[in-house]
Amino acid sequence: MNAYVTRPFMTLAATVAGCLIPFACGAADDDVTVSPEFPPLVGDRYVAEVPDTLDLAQRLRYSLNALSRGVERRTNDQAEKRFPATRFPVHHFIGLSENGPQLERAINIYGKAMLGARLARIATGSEERMEVDNDWRGAWLQWFQADPALFGPEGGRHLEWLAINIRDARGSNRERWQELARRAVSRLTQLAISHEDAAWIPFGKSVPDDGFTDINEARQKIEEALGKNTSAERPVGWKATWQTWTLQGLSAIYRETGDPQTLELAGRIARYLKDHSEIIAEDGRLLAGHEADRPVVHWHHSFLTAVACAEYGAVAGDEEFLEFAELIYRHGLTLGHAETGFAPEYCYGQYPREQDFDDNEGCCTSDLVHVALRLALSGQVVYWDDVERFVRNQLSALQLTDTRWFYEMPANRGKWSYPAPVAEALAGPLVGQFGGWATLNEWQVPGLGPGIQTCCLGNCTRAMYYVWHHMIEKVDGTLRVHLMLNRASPWADIHSYRPYEGRVQIHLKQDFQQVSIRVPAWIEDGSDEIVATRDGHPAPLQWNDRYVTIMANRAGQILEISFPIHQRETEAVIGRRPYRLLFKGSTLINVDPPGERIPLYERDRYRASKATLQNVERFILTDR
Repeated sequence: MNAYVTRPFMTLAATVAGCLIPFACGAADDDVTVSPEFPPLVGDRYVAEVPDTLDLAQRLRYSLNALSRGVERRTNDQAEKRFPATRFPVHHFIGLSENGPQLERAINIYGKAMLGARLARIATGSEERMEVDNDWRGAWLQWFQADPALFGPEGGRHLEWLAINIRDARGSNRERWQELARRAVSRLTQLAISHEDAAWIPFGKSVPDDGFTDINEARQKIEEALGKNTSAERPVGWKATWQTWTLQGLSAIYRETGDPQTLELAGRIARYLKDHSEIIAEDGRLLAGHEADRPVVHWHHSFLTAVACAEYGAVAGDEEFLEFAELIYRHGLTLGHAETGFAPEYCYGQYPREQDFDDNEGCCTSDLVHVALRLALSGQVVYWDDVERFVRNQLSALQLTDTRWFYEMPANRGKWSYPAPVAEALAGPLVGQFGGWATLNEWQVPGLGPGIQTCCLGNCTRAMYYVWHHMIEKVDGTLRVHLMLNRASPWADIHSYRPYEGRVQIHLKQDFQQVSIRVPAWIEDGSDEIVATRDGHPAPLQWNDRYVTIMANRAGQILEISFPIHQRETEAVIGRRPYRLLFKGSTLINVDPPGERIPLYERDRYRASKATLQNVERFILTDR
């Protein structure tokens, strides 16, 4: 085991005061000094009038509300009695009741929340309640002094959070964060156990991150936990699924650093997941059962192999792993619903509970989004259609965007008139949460869980961010718009009128010889139904692989693409329940029968043929 350099325990009061945290993870290492506070977000802020349609930046604001308000709030004294000292521990489960959120199972350093909050701030520029993020950052830096293995769900997200800090940093600060990442990767490499041409990390879930009185106790418990697992039998099935989060984190570190040691370890873990883990069958079927007392195939744990291999294949440029992810993805679609992104919590008709239907965990839908996005970015543009369907439908439908449902709970009906300050204080922190036990028409089914599992908030926020980030890109002087969703960017702002109207505007901020826009799935290649204008005048179009291109464009011009959009009705059995669905374009606007408690898809406004406009705050990060 490592010989450690003992560092004095730093109180939260010192952290919040803005001091720099020096620490070392091994006796031979030099100290690395890192600020416990995030630097200000520097960017352009302005208000724009845009169509009142799906806006992922606004959805990420909702996520940030839930991440920063739906936490326990300890005093400084309470925080300093634990290591690491955290004033804002996150709760994995939140119960729904007429008395407001009931917090359950606190986790001090919750990687999914830390990562989700940072990504949401990058997209929105919001610095509201930054004390929460800074508290997490300072506590994590203390925690890292104990030399934990960043493994499993929390460790994997901590690695990706590290990668985002590297991306955000400048000059010597970037080098410091890179050094922290190097130490984290070296720690995992030291622990890795080789298996043929692969490797696995010998630890169960995640190294516990709270409940300690000081750093020395934390180090002792970490070493004890790792020691017990050093000789553990090779993990397969459910026990192997914890490797998937680690691979996602390593892939993010490599994306930001290009470090060969990181790539080598990530490749060995990817090989283990693909060829030795027994999580996925040769035909792409999901195999990983739940824990011993619940022998049932679990979508999220199994399908994460596709997510992890897709993300590794993308950063490594390894087609083998992208193809493996695609195999799993195509099979996964047969278990859920490809038009909406509904994905079952459990698969193959076995359930750990008494129920005659499949429920949808938000994490499962986010998994579909991640794999479809990576496949689309790899050059298979057909998968952008899947990304769009999932985001417009189940991913966005699963997010709470207001508090009105709280007033309609049976125990609350008639108690308050919306918006009542008392009710808003109780339910307001839940705005932005994602459903964890949903059906197609109901946000949460009583009896399946306490109400909210915040892993869905972290994972769905992550999915929304990466779609937002990649939906528009500048490539060799060409602007490419992959999704017709509202979006501000340094190159152009997108104003989407869908699904009210088949119309999207591109407000150019730079000159582009070519602007290419992906057409909707229902429009045939080469169709003359697509019409383009530039500043209100007809503009010629060129077709290329599901994109239409307008040539010779100047900053300040407004490009507009219009096309027909129609309603269609269909019937489907989703989660073993029959529904009648009404789509407008690719957007599901009505489900029959409707939900009763917190109903989904109440979108009658989309039946209108003209979009209303609203003023929204825009932010474009400029300090990169």
